[in-house]
Amino acid sequence: MMNDELYYCFLSCCFKEKKRPDDRTVEVHQDILTINPKLRSEICQKMAGLIDVLDGNNISLASYANQDMSLGVIVSHILNLPFLYLRNSPKKYGLKNQIEGQLTSNQNIVFFTLFSPTPELYDKTKAVFTQKNSEIIQWVSLIGNELYYEHYKTIHVFLYSQQEIYTDLMGRTRNRDSNLDIC
Repeated sequence: MMNDELYYCFLSCCFKEKKRPDDRTVEVHQDILTINPKLRSEICQKMAGLIDVLDGNNISLASYANQDMSLGVIVSHILNLPFLYLRNSPKKYGLKNQIEGQLTSNQNIVFFTLFSPTPELYDKTKAVFTQKNSEIIQWVSLIGNELYYEHYKTIHVFLYSQQEIYTDLMGRTRNRDSNLDIC
């Protein structure tokens, strides 16, 4: 197990999701993570520290219009970066945008997600921004999956490893006297 108080607190928000016997998927209780102000603040500060913001690089932080968005907005606020959010498809009403926020040509995007993207999601997301003459220069995830690394053509950093979390959750299941209550 990692020896970090924030990690232990974060671990209390995680659970194993087994769809197949060999599945090592980890899920996050999003509500627990976002309603706890101390945990939310510390996680967002750590995430902001992972982002490589170079002066004058025309950078915006973006995430999908789902659970990723709540923490992404906070991280963009910490870094004083414009925020964009991406829908899976263009709206069918109004301006019919797929990307909300001010996206300019040659914009550099740091994309934020809770989990490492699957290769399919990575390709789809990258293609949307490429069509808009913008580029994802870094992908930042709260939980990373090293199995996808070969596929990424963009720098990808993450705060916690899915494999480590899964292993620690297995240990917690076996060791019921471990004190990992919600922080």
